[in-house]
Amino acid sequence: MHPEILEGPQKSVLAQLGGALPATDFYLAGGTALALHLGHRRSVDLDFFSSGPFENEGLLLLLRRIGEFQIRRDDPGTVTGQLEGVQVSFIQYGYPMLDSPTKPDFGPLVAGVRDIAGMKLSAIMSRGSRRDFVDLYAVCQDGHGLDEVYGWFREKYRGIAYEPYHVAKSLVYFVEAEEERMPVMLWPCGWDEVKAFFIRESQRVFDG
Repeated sequence: MHPEILEGPQKSVLAQLGGALPATDFYLAGGTALALHLGHRRSVDLDFFSSGPFENEGLLLLLRRIGEFQIRRDDPGTVTGQLEGVQVSFIQYGYPMLDSPTKPDFGPLVAGVRDIAGMKLSAIMSRGSRRDFVDLYAVCQDGHGLDEVYGWFREKYRGIAYEPYHVAKSLVYFVEAEEERMPVMLWPCGWDEVKAFFIRESQRVFDG
């Protein structure tokens, strides 16, 4: 993994969560988890997911034992806020895991690339942020074709009917993403390059 993508406050919070979360089934996913696997960019937020329900009160108590926690949202199945100044989220997410999360020596469980990529494609279908496109592009540049990633997506969300046409259109819909900045990249990567890749590959995968 690539712990060098983490800033100091993130490293500290992750290390403390690594000691506090093993008694739960929370795992790190999202952009930071993918960056830990690939080393392609900096990432700030720590997004944790749980396959089953959790008690908000118990989680909040755990977080406050670690440090100062400022709540942003406290709803059933969702807790978000800032822990020692680091943006964190804890979300119940009942979809099956394709691979068992791994436990690095510097923090809590981390979801595998296949699961994160499937979640990124799902996010793009809902509202594609520039970071989501960049992350999915990085997975494809790491030796996985878009057709392979689409297969992971279908496996992770099996039982849910998704029209391939909708997936293809989402992969080339950049309106919201155009308004956002590029994340801080550690790989050479430009936004025009990312867009051109998805335009080309979505045609190959879904129109071929």
